[in-house]
Amino acid sequence: MKELTAVAYFGSMKIGVTSPQLFRGSDQQLYVVKLLGNKVGPKALANEFLAAELGAQLKLCFPVSGIISIDEVLLKRSRRLRKAGIVAGPHFACKFISNAFYADRVSLSRVVNKSEMAGVMLFDHLVHNVDRTVNRKNIIIKREATGYHMYAIDHSHLFKRGRWTVAQLSDLAHDLSVNTRRTYGLLLKHFLKPEDFTPYARAIREWSDEYLAQTVAAIPEQWLAEQTERQALLQHLIYRRDLIDQITARLVGLIPAAHHKKAPSAEQVLIEPHEPEQSVPAITMPQEEMAAVVESESQERRRYHPFRQINGLKLYRQRGAHRGSAIE
Repeated sequence: MKELTAVAYFGSMKIGVTSPQLFRGSDQQLYVVKLLGNKVGPKALANEFLAAELGAQLKLCFPVSGIISIDEVLLKRSRRLRKAGIVAGPHFACKFISNAFYADRVSLSRVVNKSEMAGVMLFDHLVHNVDRTVNRKNIIIKREATGYHMYAIDHSHLFKRGRWTVAQLSDLAHDLSVNTRRTYGLLLKHFLKPEDFTPYARAIREWSDEYLAQTVAAIPEQWLAEQTERQALLQHLIYRRDLIDQITARLVGLIPAAHHKKAPSAEQVLIEPHEPEQSVPAITMPQEEMAAVVESESQERRRYHPFRQINGLKLYRQRGAHRGSAIE
């Protein structure tokens, strides 16, 4: 994980229960920073760290993240930082993605990395991240040179809440419920195929106890001070890893038969060899949906408009939307 130092402060993002702030890091990139003193508590940062480390190992479509240090030099230079009660120390930084918008049925049709969401879905079910779809702002889409790309953001509420306890981890250990809310329901019904889950299930199955122990041990002490909680977290991850075949089978079982190559069994899905695609596949859809996509291209520029600028950077929201629902 990247290690950064904050060099400039641009203000609050004005969205989210953890009250993230916008900083420039020592690599000159902009980062959305969740602070040690956020309202949810330090476990929100521990959750973010865990997601960033495991997500990077799985090559999930999470923005680049790091630990960012806010030092006394910057605090003395910024009265706004001191007034906000921000303290020196390690905080969690996620790279700022500008000009993004929220996912819907039409925009999902245009996304070129939809299959990567199979890995995100597996990860979310592994660590009980229901906040991904409860909060529709946690899946965003950005137009890039190679097409529309989807990103999954905000992992502060793993284990169904930010402030999890040892007892709550124990209660969640056997939970195999499936989240089909909003974007996840659309992905399972219309876009994902059973083989999309195969490489991610295989990678999770190969996580060793030692790898998971090293990942948990690397969480900064300020974010997870109790050793009993670290041990409980490790044991929970090991137990959930061993359930990955069952979790995968539950998700694959919700994919319509038309999306299956030969309607394989759950066991076949999990061991089927996966050949990486050499190029971005063409988007195929019924003619009426394609017409809707073409029409939406002209509407998209009218759907979103800049509502705020931070040092020349435009932040967008839907026309007619409440200010608090802006995409930042």
